[in-house]
Parts: sequence; C-alpha cells; structure tokens
Amino acid sequence: MAEDGQVYDVLVIGGGITGAFVARDCALRGLATALVERDDFGSGTTGTCMGMLHGGLQYLLSNPELTRVECAESGIMQKAAPHLVFAIPFIFVIDSEDKVDKFEAFMAYYAQFQEAKFGRPHVTLTHDEALRLEPALRPGFAAAITNDEPGVNVFRLNLLAALDAAEHGADVWNHTEVTELLVEDAGKGPRRAAAPEETGSPEGRASPRRRVTGARVRDVLTGETREIRARVTVNACGPWVPRVTAMAGLDYRLRPTKGIHIILDRRVTSVGVAANAIDGRGICLLPHENTCLIGTTDDDFFGDEDDVRATRDEVEYLLRSMETVLPDVGRARVIRVMAGVRPTLYQYGIYEDKVTRDFEVWDHLERDGLDGLITIAGGKMTIARIMAEKTTDAVARRLGPDRAERPCRTADLPLPGGDGCPGPAELERLARRFRVPLA
Repeated sequence: MAEDGQVYDVLVIGGGITGAFVARDCALRGLATALVERDDFGSGTTGTCMGMLHGGLQYLLSNPELTRVECAESGIMQKAAPHLVFAIPFIFVIDSEDKVDKFEAFMAYYAQFQEAKFGRPHVTLTHDEALRLEPALRPGFAAAITNDEPGVNVFRLNLLAALDAAEHGADVWNHTEVTELLVEDAGKGPRRAAAPEETGSPEGRASPRRRVTGARVRDVLTGETREIRARVTVNACGPWVPRVTAMAGLDYRLRPTKGIHIILDRRVTSVGVAANAIDGRGICLLPHENTCLIGTTDDDFFGDEDDVRATRDEVEYLLRSMETVLPDVGRARVIRVMAGVRPTLYQYGIYEDKVTRDFEVWDHLERDGLDGLITIAGGKMTIARIMAEKTTDAVARRLGPDRAERPCRTADLPLPGGDGCPGPAELERLARRFRVPLA
C-alpha cells in the first residue's frame, strides 16, 4: 500500500505483458514505480495469445523491419528467460508444385533474420519425406518446408516481469482498478478530467495548462478506494487504451481485432503444422504436452472488450481449415476455447488481418498539451521488452535530464530464474554433443 503523501515517479496502468515490462524497466532505472492491474496479471490479451516468441514471419513482405525487430527481441527474450522457453519445430504444408519455389525464396529471405532468434535453417521436404516426419498429414500435398519458432510460458513470463519490478523496488498491485485519472490545472488543485466536448476541440485536445498527477483506484476485492500520485502516468492497457485516454478527455481510437484459439483433448501431431485456412489466411496447430492448440482468427472487433467470446462459426472455421491437412483433427474433442482482443493500431482501408502489429508511444504533452500522461499502443508479446524500453525512455525524458541519462538494462538482464540457465544456443550445442533431441 502506498504511504500517505507518497508521489511516485511513474504509475503504470495495466498489468499485461507490456505494462509489466514497463514497470520492470522503470524500476531497474531507479524510478519510484507503481504498477496496477484490475484483474490477475496477464488475464487480458496476454493470457489469450498463442504463447510464441515468433520472429514475425507473417510480416516479412509487408514490414520486414518489424520482422527484424521481432527476431532480435525473440532472441533477447529467450536469453532472459531460458527456463520458460521451448522449441517448436514446424512444417509448412505446400499444396501445389507452382508454390514450392516461392516458399523457398520466402524462407531464404527470412533466413537473414533467423540467427538473431537462434533459428535453424529451413529444409524443403518432398511429399514422402514430410509424411515420414509427420504421418498425420493428409496425403496429396506437393511439398513441405521446415521452420522452428520458440514457445514460452506466457503466464510465468508476465508474472516474472512484475515480480522483478517488485524485486527492484516497485509497488505492484493486482485486483486494483483505475476509476479515474487525477487531472489538475497548473497552479490549482486536482479536478475531474474534462470530457472531449469541454476541451474546445473536436479531437478532444486538452489545454496546455492541464496535467495528469496520478489516478484514483479501487480495490476490486474490498471496494476500498484511494489515490496514487505520480509525476508520470503510463497507459499500458492494451485494447482498453482508449478508455484511459477518455478519462483525460482525449479521443483516441485503436482498431482492435479479435482472435480465438481452440485446444484439443489430444496430441494430434508430433510437430507444429502451418497451413492455409479455407479462406486463404494462415493458421497453425501447436502440439503441447498431451494437447494441441489451433489458431488463430483475425477479425475486426466492435463489441465490449470485457465480454469477448468465441462463436460456433469461428470454432468450426479453425477445425474445418485444419482438417484439410490433418484429418485426425476431426476425431479430437475441443476442451477449451480462448478469445481475446489485440490492441492493434488504427488503420483504415485495409483488411483486418493486414493491420500492422507495430507499436507507437504517445506523449500527450507533445500531442495534446496534456502533461504527465504517456500511452503505449499496439505491438505484441514478442516485442514487449523493446516497447517497454521506448516507453520508459519517454517517461525518463519527462522526469528530467538526470533520469533520461540512465541506460536501459533489460536487453542483458535475465528474468528471475533465468540466471545461470543455459540459453538456446548452448542447449543446441549440448544436444548435438550428446546426440539427444532438442525438443
């Protein structure tokens, strides 16, 4: 519990993977940090993702720079948390001969980024070689190409980031909901945040004389309310970002997209399988322990972010699509469905599955004349660390030159439990030496 009269350097709102890494980075730079999450850590978008630190293969043609960053950040995450990471060997099923050369060229282009994430070179398999590797495939395809991507225990990753923030001095609370931002005029006491129509601008821009000085929060379990004061407040609420900016009288939009994953009651394959869905979009199946996960969908979402549910049609779409390459999927039983909303940036005039997965850091003093509020929007789990670094850089600049000079350490510092654990490159070397499977 914050002490009466305490003023933090930074208050981070949102305890998903992004907010937890922001709080960790801030605490490691010596900033007095508070982190609040209205539910369990990682219970929102983070908890419904596929759980892969993949290298952004699907963005290679549209945004190769994002692919480069994702591969680099995947490698950093693997080194920071080797105890949470496991290799997922994949095969991409190619349905016609005229696509084989295109896939080969595509994977050759991807290879230049692979080393950063400890990826192994791809191999093109004939029809018979692929069936020997994975007998569950439906015969009749042209060829297959191998790839590998790292999987991660996303819940532990999120929690360890929050715990490491606490270990370095941050005050961390879950089940603590922000009910309003504390906004005050220069030289005056706090007042409520103005609504967009009160700011004199159709975009909801605030007066330069306003600043955010923290938030009023409510303990979800007890109903107790209190104020948390901070020099800078970070809005790291994922798809709920517009709700928090609205508390400051600002009108910001995202283009949230819904994704679902289904979990089967058995392990259908021994390797991951990627294929085209019935509408041409890419989907994949991941075996994990004695289950399999299939995903994902990618559709515009217009509903309540607190009430996201999968439909029967969405589940059938994934099952029927994967059955085209893995007939045994139809014999399995769906035991769980996960539905979540991605905090994708607003873009107009493109299909939802083409919306960028990049991120932006919004300093609302520069954009809206509102001091003390910074928003991190967009992005995805693999790049959460670099998103946090850029956000913390913006926080430090607002706090003054002495804070801005403090370097980010998260690219080199392991998460709790990761120190001394062999990384991916060392594990592969040991596997070759002792002639045992890596996965």
